[in-house]
Amino acid sequence: MIATILILVYCLIGGIFTWGITEEYKKDTSNELDSFSPTFVKVCIVMASLGWPLLVAAAIYQKIKGE
Repeated sequence: MIATILILVYCLIGGIFTWGITEEYKKDTSNELDSFSPTFVKVCIVMASLGWPLLVAAAIYQKIKGE
């Protein structure tokens, strides 16, 4: 039961990450990502969404290390 809840929370937060990153990608006007294939960019967005615990841990580490 707990594993099911954890998987659902993981998927929910991953979905929120995917939505947020995709919205920011749509708003990007810097043309820095134009040299990349759109498929590659989408795969990177999905990988970032799957690895959100690592992103959160890195952000917390940087915050602690910076202070």
